[in-house]
Amino acid sequence: MSRYQDLVRELVIRHKDHHFIGIRKFLSQSLSLGIKLLDLPQDCQIISIPTAQKEIRKRFDDPVRYMVSDAACMVKKNYNKNILKLNRSKRDQVGLNHNEREINMTDVFRVNQIVKQVIVCDDVVTSGATLRAATRTLNEAGIEVFANICVANTPKTLQYLK
Repeated sequence: MSRYQDLVRELVIRHKDHHFIGIRKFLSQSLSLGIKLLDLPQDCQIISIPTAQKEIRKRFDDPVRYMVSDAACMVKKNYNKNILKLNRSKRDQVGLNHNEREINMTDVFRVNQIVKQVIVCDDVVTSGATLRAATRTLNEAGIEVFANICVANTPKTLQYLK
């Protein structure tokens, strides 16, 4: 995981919001390196945090899903886009404090398909509220979350984890 600042921040933003899909390979390779270090069990499936349809329409794409899918392919693991789905839309988390982020993520996800074990991937982690909500939802459905992994973390991440 890299710090979400300077060049890394610029790469993520250009990938997500400005359609620089050539950057996807770099981000996918970074994510795949982290996944390789985890030494995943054979049947562990890789999933991504679902993107709201509103964001997909705005971007004409789902860059995080494709980044995670590419990373899974690089490590020869199964990427499954059908396990975790959005139950409802969430408010944009930018500018929200830790408690507001936790409340914002209440009941956002639902499990659409039951599997034994997953690794949850995303592009950037700030407070961890999204990953915690996804993990909680998956665990409640009986799915073990082997790990959560992201390409980058914000300078605020450590503050939230204290």
